[in-house]
Amino acid sequence: MRKKIKWTGKQRDKRQWIFFGCLLLAVLFTAAAGYFCGQGEGGSCFVSGYYTEPQMSARELSQYMEKQAEKEENPEIRSAGAEETDKIGTEIPQVTGWTRQDRVSFKRQDGMAEQGTLYQICGSMEVFFPEGLRGGSLPWREDEAGCVVSTALAWELYGSRDVAGNQILAQDREYCIRGIVDSDRVFLAVQAQEKDPIQNFRLRYQSSAQPVSGAETFLYQMTGNQPEAVYEGVLYAGLARILLLVPVLLLEILALLFVRDKSRSAVQPKVGRAVRAGATLLFAALLVWEAMQACSFSRDYLPSMWSDLSFYPGLIGEKAERTASLLEQQLCPAEERSLAWLWKTALCCGAGGMAAIAAIVSRAGNGRKLKLR
Repeated sequence: MRKKIKWTGKQRDKRQWIFFGCLLLAVLFTAAAGYFCGQGEGGSCFVSGYYTEPQMSARELSQYMEKQAEKEENPEIRSAGAEETDKIGTEIPQVTGWTRQDRVSFKRQDGMAEQGTLYQICGSMEVFFPEGLRGGSLPWREDEAGCVVSTALAWELYGSRDVAGNQILAQDREYCIRGIVDSDRVFLAVQAQEKDPIQNFRLRYQSSAQPVSGAETFLYQMTGNQPEAVYEGVLYAGLARILLLVPVLLLEILALLFVRDKSRSAVQPKVGRAVRAGATLLFAALLVWEAMQACSFSRDYLPSMWSDLSFYPGLIGEKAERTASLLEQQLCPAEERSLAWLWKTALCCGAGGMAAIAAIVSRAGNGRKLKLR
């Protein structure tokens, strides 16, 4: 026996409220995911190499980069080194090196102390702190007396985040706080002295389309060793875009279903069919465009031949292994923040996708007949 039962008015109202609630949550979570994805996009032009041992002194790194700058400025030297540049496959990046020391004591002038991490940086601090400062300014390269502190260190030592201009002691040297970085990690960053060892390197390119393999070649030519772990900004920014595509696609499906339903009530059937066809074509075009934007990686992520079907399984395995080795490293603050943006994007995309699916299911049952056997 089959009965046909229509939803009552209260049931329809309840399902409509559920639908609009799920839709609102999906939009809010997707918007939050888009924000976090946009924040992480700033790291796509950066590549870092992590080593277990110091590779050179700050003086040697400065001299190496000066020679590279001369090659860029001098046409004769540049043409002579064209073969070497072709092997790298990219322009000369901006390089900053650093060494990290943990459990360093930082003191105020009255003797109050706090332990944290000391970064000795050779090169541009803008590469090391690309997201800017909460207050103050970055020390210039010749400013050996200036330093940058995290907001966590500023709060622990001074009970305030507005500490620019204060004096602080680290390893029996007195520094003047120039800038404050927004971070919950207790650290202090200074310009490295000429004899200070440099262990890790961060490279910034003009375009995220530059191949990661070129950066690794550059690091090998500079240090003579391959890095134990590599941070690929373009990879994690691309993963965030792919994750964001999921809730966006589900919301677009909802919009397409809404337009198709409304078009069926058009006065003229031809108009309704034209609207449905146009909406479907627009959805397909958006899907192709969004997929291209999400998968805009460098050529390292593309096979040499499209018929090579084994390329991507091997690539995924390689990147997963690299990510695992990277997470074992003590990352610099910018890369910790970049991976945190990716994690937040993933959480919001998951929540937004689930809310969008709930809205689709709720809408499918709205006003429909329930059949019972």
